[in-house]
Amino acid sequence: MKKHFLFQLIFAFAALGFSQSLNAQKISLGVRGGILINNMEINDAFDDGYENKGVTGLQFSVPLEIAFGNMFAIQPEIMYGSHGVKLTIEETGTDNGITYSVKNEIALKINTLEIPVVAKVKFGSNKLKFNVFAGPSIGFGMNGEGKVKFSYKEVAANGTVLNEESESETLDAKFVKDNYDENDLDEDEFPLSKTNLNLHFGAGVAYNIGKASLFIDARYILGLSDHFPDYKDAYPDEKTEAKSRRIGLSAGVMFPLN
Repeated sequence: MKKHFLFQLIFAFAALGFSQSLNAQKISLGVRGGILINNMEINDAFDDGYENKGVTGLQFSVPLEIAFGNMFAIQPEIMYGSHGVKLTIEETGTDNGITYSVKNEIALKINTLEIPVVAKVKFGSNKLKFNVFAGPSIGFGMNGEGKVKFSYKEVAANGTVLNEESESETLDAKFVKDNYDENDLDEDEFPLSKTNLNLHFGAGVAYNIGKASLFIDARYILGLSDHFPDYKDAYPDEKTEAKSRRIGLSAGVMFPLN
């Protein structure tokens, strides 16, 4: 129900903007680029005690601003970006005077094509305008990669290292739906959901340089969709949920079309 509502909201915003564009005071097309600081909120059914760390990715976007007067605008975009996270799971213990430690490190990155549609409220002078904006987006996974590193160490009571080993592997993402069959995955693949829904909140400032304007913006992108699909016949206590939490910083330029 939530996904259906957000799909309707995205297309309603887009339909409103384009249907009114002929009467809009100003239509501008631009480009912007910057960074995304990616992280994920993990709800792990096994309570493994993940330590989350953010990963940085790039973002590129083509925004189309449809202004209605000086204060209000609708801005659909086509955005290339990413989702990702670094997870660390550590376990230590002592057995017969020997201390052992196990460490698993997981780095996940998903490249997506995203379509945000935000509503903007602008204020300030013609030369320098500030804005705040908010709106939904839908993203489509293009490819993904997971890197896993396992480390094990045994240390005697006197500090002597008795055993130490580590191994790493790289996995490719396979986009599947809920209730997928685990037998459909190869050994070097891991499952991801193809589509994701998000909400963008942010603020920016634009400086008029004549026929064009330079701008910077900062946004928080709240992920609403679970990136990890559930496999077929999974029990409720075996499900893990991961939702994106991203901060975007970007700069760009807008050119009026009319």
